[in-house]
Amino acid sequence: SENLNSPEEVMTSFLIQYYSRYFEDHFHAKEGLPDRITVNILPETKLIEKFFSDNSCLLTTQLPSDKRDAALTRMGEENGRLEIIKKKKSAEYIVPLRELQKVLSLPSLPKRIEGFDIAHIGGKHTAASMVSFLNGRPDKPEYRYFHIKSLPENSIDDYGAIREAVARRYTRVLNENLKKPDLILIDGGRGQVSAAEGILEALGIGEIPLAGLAKQHEWIYLPGQRKLKKNKLVQLRRSKMSKKSLWYLMRHRLQGTFFSM
Repeated sequence: SENLNSPEEVMTSFLIQYYSRYFEDHFHAKEGLPDRITVNILPETKLIEKFFSDNSCLLTTQLPSDKRDAALTRMGEENGRLEIIKKKKSAEYIVPLRELQKVLSLPSLPKRIEGFDIAHIGGKHTAASMVSFLNGRPDKPEYRYFHIKSLPENSIDDYGAIREAVARRYTRVLNENLKKPDLILIDGGRGQVSAAEGILEALGIGEIPLAGLAKQHEWIYLPGQRKLKKNKLVQLRRSKMSKKSLWYLMRHRLQGTFFSM
């Protein structure tokens, strides 16, 4: 059966954990501690008194004694409530990341993902869009656009465009010692994945996991001519996130960026 802690036990555990870290980080700065700690629920008195005594402190805990203490306590409760909501939302975004890790057999959770797509108008104005995800959420400050310069005028060459965009992005990442992604996604099939793979290997970072999503039939392509069946993608879309799954977000964001260029 589930072991339910009482409010007093929870408060005691929190105070011990919090001040244990404080004592470790501020061994010679105990004079900076307050004389008392105002809480909304009193901890287990004997345990908390022994803890502070063992750490050579005379801290005491008490309930709010005046309006000011009561206001500060309510502020702390509200901050705690908001932090819980924030952590719950973060946990929701982790679900599709774990599914993506499982489907693609990734060595670790893909916390940072970068995705590329190519667009052009009849072979003119070819550009690449790169979107970034951090912990399952769009990381807009890291979005990048690349106006492709290496292709002949009026030519349609998605593979060449992918090569240039990937080369420019990760040459800069290496030169400036930026954070490398845990996964690179390409909006394309076998050819686009192969083009990106060649550049990554030439740069010496071929170990970064790579995958592509083909528009036609929605196959998932992996390096080495491997592809996963469509039902693997369906599994991702049936996650708790529904249309917020990573694949949907990637395709939606990539396509949407070009309308604002």
